[in-house]
Amino acid sequence: MSPWREKLLGETRTKLLKMLRHTPMTVVEMAEALGLSTNGIRVHLSWLTAHGLVAQAGTHRDTGGKPAQFYSITASGEELFPKAYSTVLTGVMNEIDRHGARRGHLKELMRDVGEHMAGGVAIPRKPDGRVSAAAQAVRDMGGDVAVEETVDGWRISGHGCPLSAAVAARSETCELVRSLIERVSGCEVSTCCECGGQPNCCFELSRRVA
Repeated sequence: MSPWREKLLGETRTKLLKMLRHTPMTVVEMAEALGLSTNGIRVHLSWLTAHGLVAQAGTHRDTGGKPAQFYSITASGEELFPKAYSTVLTGVMNEIDRHGARRGHLKELMRDVGEHMAGGVAIPRKPDGRVSAAAQAVRDMGGDVAVEETVDGWRISGHGCPLSAAVAARSETCELVRSLIERVSGCEVSTCCECGGQPNCCFELSRRVA
């Protein structure tokens, strides 16, 4: 986990998440491992559970005692720990190039991936609902974006990029997000992104149907 995330969570919550990555644990087990009271552990678990980082994971009954509730880290909690998604994606694209992919193949590949991802999004019927769903799909990837209505349609833009490291290295990666937005929104979508050292998302959506 990165130092700034540890500072935000605090030392005890960080330690709890690290332990729960290895195995589900009970309140008593966590208290014993950290040398804290069970009430203190419950306070931290309540916060972690409320923020979707930890969840209940079944019970176990010891002989003659009350069933003990186990807790485990969630997928959202796991995402707080370092991941190499962008590094791997960039490496895969470089290898495709190295093996002699034809010109434009990488962009087509990213388009196909974006369209495939759109298949998992619930799409509303109304146009503005579809645009909102497209923006939410980008947020679900980690993008910080907002929707603005324009004369010709809409603009989805914000700060940062959910694939910033990969986009900075290979601008073709941006096609993945563009095609995801296009398929979910049903609009023609063009990019106005900044793809330099610190990429920022920006997509223009036309009212014309894609």
